[in-house]
Amino acid sequence: ASIDNGIKLFFRGRNLISADLSHLDTSDVESFDRMFCSCAKLTTVDLSGFDTSNVTNMHSMIAGCGSLTSVDLSGFDTSNVTEFSNMFADSSSLTELDLSNFTTSNATSFKNMFKNCSSLEVLDINGFEISEAAKVLDFVTGCTALSEISTNDSVLGRAADMIYSLTNWGWVNKMTGERYPTSAALQAITGKVTLVKITQLYPGWYLDAAGCLHLTGAVKNNSDDSDATQWKNFKDQIKSVVAYPGASISNSASHKHTTRTPPPSPARVYV
Repeated sequence: ASIDNGIKLFFRGRNLISADLSHLDTSDVESFDRMFCSCAKLTTVDLSGFDTSNVTNMHSMIAGCGSLTSVDLSGFDTSNVTEFSNMFADSSSLTELDLSNFTTSNATSFKNMFKNCSSLEVLDINGFEISEAAKVLDFVTGCTALSEISTNDSVLGRAADMIYSLTNWGWVNKMTGERYPTSAALQAITGKVTLVKITQLYPGWYLDAAGCLHLTGAVKNNSDDSDATQWKNFKDQIKSVVAYPGASISNSASHKHTTRTPPPSPARVYV
């Protein structure tokens, strides 16, 4: 089977649950505009055989697919795509998107690309290149569950709403432990980076959504303090621990009762 036009092919397929298009010849297709848009019950879609080398338009291709949790686009050639606006908008059940293979140097619009993907936790767009002329309004607006993003300075320098969204939280470089607490720090990033959303438990103690405890810089050990409510609240969530280069541990008396004698510091601590 083959098609030469993907525009609105399954648009508003209200009862469409699954689509196996792995054998569909799409080599002549130039537009997938609204191909699966508003297929609210769609849960499974196989696009692994798609030839997208001639496609220029992916506007709203998988938008409004509120039951779709994942989609594999690893085989997509997007080198000629100019329009990515609303591509995944309002697909509120998507949890992870790996678009690291996407080439976007010719794209002129990324407007609303991931808007209201409210279940999206992991997003890999480290291959994206966003030109100065491209439209990037509301790029990740409404992605309230986002906890890990692989990106680069091209995206961070252009996606203003991404900077705004990210600075509502604390973020740490997954590879180096460097933290980015301000928009200026995020915009100063060069090259590629994987950012993980973190919650501060203590100075130097940062917990991410996956339950990994990141130890960075001077780490204060308050875990034996009866008033250490942060530790009590979060200790059962910790599944793994990573200490970054330069991390060190010391006991802190800042939270201890004045009537209580602090325990002796250990002779030596290994990190």
